[in-house]
Amino acid sequence: MRHRLPLLASLTVTVTVAASTAAAHADELPFGARASTVLVVDHLVGATRTTTTVVDDTKTDDVRYHLTEAGSPFGLVSVPIAGPSLRVGVHQFVTESVSIGAGLQYFSASGSGMKYTIFGFHPRVGFAIPLSPTSAFWLRAGGGYTYWDYAKDSSENDWSVGGEAFYVYTPVSHFGLTFGPMIDHTLSAKYKTDSGRETKLQRTVFGATMGLLFDL
Repeated sequence: MRHRLPLLASLTVTVTVAASTAAAHADELPFGARASTVLVVDHLVGATRTTTTVVDDTKTDDVRYHLTEAGSPFGLVSVPIAGPSLRVGVHQFVTESVSIGAGLQYFSASGSGMKYTIFGFHPRVGFAIPLSPTSAFWLRAGGGYTYWDYAKDSSENDWSVGGEAFYVYTPVSHFGLTFGPMIDHTLSAKYKTDSGRETKLQRTVFGATMGLLFDL
């Protein structure tokens, strides 16, 4: 028994050191090189261009509207126009590179006698490409559903596909920034008034945004 005590002590120290070393190396792994849960705040600041097309089956030419937005939903930068809609999401890396998750969208704005509110749900499948201990690419794609409420006298339902190609920078453990292009393209949208009139719409949102992520 006396001979076993030093051996047990040595094994305990060895296991403890090995576990600590493994944990340290795990912290040093770049984003996407370890399975983890990621909380994101997408489109916190950015600039987008929205093209909305009113589809009229009775006419040859459709009517298109263009809107360029820059800034932040919270007015974090000195641009008078609110920027892209904020999305808060959760993504789980099921492997060291593949993630599955979704983002929730809420945005409300008013101006020029018009007020509207947006609710959205955007599931995403992602693929991470580590570049260094502090940087990686995170490519995501998926579908989405968005409901628009226009001052409670009309509404719109959008079904879309879209994605993001983010560069991820993680200067410290468990926290990072995302930068890159995003796009959402409407597959089917209907604008409906309280009187029952429906109008077909198509909408494409394209731009570049910045966000935050928290790696748990």
